[in-house]
Amino acid sequence: MTEPRPPKELNLNAEEHLRELERLAMQEVQTLTSALAETQRALSAAEDFLDKIQRLRTGGATGIPVMRPTSGPYRYANMTIIDAIILYLKKTERPWTRDHLIHEVLEGGVYAGRGETARGTPQGQAKKSLDYFLLNRTEKQKIYGKRIKAADPKLRQVGELIGLAEWPAEKFKP
Repeated sequence: MTEPRPPKELNLNAEEHLRELERLAMQEVQTLTSALAETQRALSAAEDFLDKIQRLRTGGATGIPVMRPTSGPYRYANMTIIDAIILYLKKTERPWTRDHLIHEVLEGGVYAGRGETARGTPQGQAKKSLDYFLLNRTEKQKIYGKRIKAADPKLRQVGELIGLAEWPAEKFKP
């Protein structure tokens, strides 16, 4: 004995319903795909905007010139000690004594608003930073071991004068 079959019109109705469900599902997939593409564009734009903000904070090239004061008490604000020293040396184009460099960056506000830290006074930190950047690669590896990736020195000391490492020896003559 065979099982009774539903009437043909019921099968057509079910088929029409399935087609309609399939059409609606495809339409939803297209809508979501479009929304996903729009969301990805918005996400990319937001990430680009954050990158521009970060470059502005760090003074990077953004097409918008970042003006740093050339004089005054905050000329080195938001800079590291080494960046402030290098900027000063490049600006003056001559080597200076250790005390003069430390005085210059501290007067220029390299520690503006920071005060004393757990690591000591700003003057002590400036001296330590200067000592670190005067070390060559071998000396850094010897002192700090594998804790750091030693880079070539940025500064060089000849006698009492400190200047940029790439400067010729003639610049260090009094």
